[in-house]
Amino acid sequence: AVVSTQSTGEEVQRVGRKVEGKERPIRIILRSKDTVSRILARKTSLRDSTEFSRVYLSPDMTIEEREARGRLVVELKKRRERETEKKFCIRRGVVVEVPPE
Repeated sequence: AVVSTQSTGEEVQRVGRKVEGKERPIRIILRSKDTVSRILARKTSLRDSTEFSRVYLSPDMTIEEREARGRLVVELKKRRERETEKKFCIRRGVVVEVPPE
């Protein structure tokens, strides 16, 4: 498995209403923060998998955390527009320049 866990006490729920021809997100509730950390640490390996390349994982965030993340995304877009020759990303809650390879 690309991302696997041996955790117990999981709860899986479909989110939203069923619409023909449309996939609904799944919310997975894990009791162990360690398991959550391990899964999120390996989430990038899903992109390299042909079977799971369309799977997106994100941690649970409070409203304040989502608002802060939204402000960072706006700042990131502005910096990318202003400085097109450079690359930027969000790391540890800050917009940073990605060094050239």
